[in-house]
Amino acid sequence: MEKEDIEFKKKITQDRRNAKVSECIWGENEDNSCQGKIVKAHSLQRSKILNKISDNGIIKTLEVILLNKVPEVIFDDVGIKKFSTFSGFCQKHDKDIFQPIEDYNFNNTLSHKYIYAYRSASKEYHTKKESIHISDNLISELKLNKENQNVILQQEYKMMQDGMSAIELGDICKYMQGNMTKAELHGLTHYSYILKKEYPIACCSCFIPYYDFNGKSLFSDTEKNKMSLNCEEDVRNTKYLFVNIFPENGKTNILISHFKNMRKKYKFLSKLEKLNEEQLTLSISNMIINYIENIAFFPKYIENKFSKEEINLIKKCFIQNIYDTNSFENTKIQLFK
Repeated sequence: MEKEDIEFKKKITQDRRNAKVSECIWGENEDNSCQGKIVKAHSLQRSKILNKISDNGIIKTLEVILLNKVPEVIFDDVGIKKFSTFSGFCQKHDKDIFQPIEDYNFNNTLSHKYIYAYRSASKEYHTKKESIHISDNLISELKLNKENQNVILQQEYKMMQDGMSAIELGDICKYMQGNMTKAELHGLTHYSYILKKEYPIACCSCFIPYYDFNGKSLFSDTEKNKMSLNCEEDVRNTKYLFVNIFPENGKTNILISHFKNMRKKYKFLSKLEKLNEEQLTLSISNMIINYIENIAFFPKYIENKFSKEEINLIKKCFIQNIYDTNSFENTKIQLFK
């Protein structure tokens, strides 16, 4: 790795530190209810999930680095103490909210599925808030260095979109929090698929799927335009999917949730129940490769199970989605091998 590449990695690390947000998401909507310090919460349970798929405390995940001054994706080794943590809850709320899924195996109840969906939303909400700070700091730096105006405008547009996403995700978290507080877990449609084998893959994600599993567009150009310029006024019309995948107790759980108002638009999800396991996992693999960033793999699984061509295509899709979320490639790569 050249000196410029090392400096780039250091700068990214420092930018993330400077943009760190330490706030309790639950406490935003409940004055004076927080107790204890803000904790580094894991969006994927360390003891139950990450330990299981790690090799001496190391997992593999996709990361963007600068290689010879060009952005490139790699499968990077990351320690499970650091992977997928976010400072989004105080000690009290982190324990109160997530203890049912931390201390007990997934039982496919509405309560467990709702908590997993909430954690996906809260993780993405926190990520967007930090992304806004990163963009804001970068814009100030670009202006100070008198960089090209088009580059500045691109960052300002990105910050605006992240801002709208943060507003919408904040409303989603508030809505779900209200339901959890009242023990009225309505508003969402849940799909649960159980594979009869533990695969060393785990993810916790929240995103808008612009295409179904086969690459068919779900939204018209007019709808996409509106989505890029406005956040949803009614949270029940949000387009987000909440996805959690994790191995446990000899099985692999695949959980997908969305708001009920999207049932017609997302009817392709109900068709998964009619597929055999090979077809199901291939469809889920396509979704992961095109949409999910917050994902961990057992290191040797990547090294031993995938060809060089498959790995390169996964990397290509990953960086493509970072720069253009409205993109999709039908890879036909099976992640569950």
